[in-house]
This record gives sequence, structure tokens and C-alpha cells, in this order.
Amino acid sequence: MATLQDCLRELPGDMPMIDLPAPGNCVVRTVAELLERNQRIEDGYEVRDEKYDYGKKTRKVIGVIGGFTIYRQYV
Repeated sequence: MATLQDCLRELPGDMPMIDLPAPGNCVVRTVAELLERNQRIEDGYEVRDEKYDYGKKTRKVIGVIGGFTIYRQYV
């Protein structure tokens, strides 16, 4: 199992991500900004490919293993 920091390090630093748990709508930050802000060290996160647009396109998401999504790639 990977920590949230490990999952963020797998992605390019300039990739924009939507911070879903943040208050307000559509708070967009880069992966580098999220790495600076987050200090969670517990295990249990994964990087997934999420299909959208009727399965024609994919985007990267980070979420709890077998659970909800925390960050979604902004496309």
C-alpha cells in the first residue's frame, strides 16, 4: 500500500488536480502544490485511471483503496 505522498510523487508536478475534499467548488492545484500542503503519512491510497465521456477518455485520480476519490485530474 502507498501513502498519499507516494501517489502524488508518481504524477507529473505540473499536472492540475481538483482538490475534492477542499471547501468550495473546483479548487484546482498542481501536484507540486499538493505535495507541499499535504502531510498525511498513513497508507491506503492508490492512483487509478477513471474513464469519462462514455469511456472514450481517461484521467488520473488518487483515492482510498476500494473507496472514494480525493484528487481528480483537471482536464
